[in-house]
Amino acid sequence: QRMRVVDEAGEELPARCIGRILLASPCLYSHVLDRGALTPREGEWLDTGDLGFTVDGELFITGRTRELIIKGGRNYAPERLEELATLYDGCARALAFGVFDEGRQTERAVVLAEVHPRELGDAGKRDALRMGLRRHLAEAGYEVDEVVLQPRGTLPRTTSGKLRRGVAKESYLLEAVR
Repeated sequence: QRMRVVDEAGEELPARCIGRILLASPCLYSHVLDRGALTPREGEWLDTGDLGFTVDGELFITGRTRELIIKGGRNYAPERLEELATLYDGCARALAFGVFDEGRQTERAVVLAEVHPRELGDAGKRDALRMGLRRHLAEAGYEVDEVVLQPRGTLPRTTSGKLRRGVAKESYLLEAVR
């Protein structure tokens, strides 16, 4: 069993550098299920779809490549945005994702923030909380395009409690169409 952490060009990265995780093993499957059809896997290495880094030969997984927000050439890890958002007073939980903007040809960073229901009743409080959270994230180096406030307990989660970013993004996009 072998593992590599590589950059976008497929070059192996040194320890403590985040990149795509690749695996090679005689135990890995030889075909990939793609739109209902089995197709042979290309090459020796399997791209797991995960991001991570190594330290002293130990692998640390930091997230999923398809959840990465790429905004203006910068990579935003949704987990980092969520962690920073919850440090802001009034934000109980957060979920972040990217939405591609055709006009700007880059992704927009969107944060869904769970807040106490009393914060949602007054338009002035909502605006202050939204703007304050955006400013807080900007001070940490993350320009967020939109903050959507919602009542506590409404972010989609799996039965084990993990955030369901894909489901949240689909709901957000459906609301945008209406």
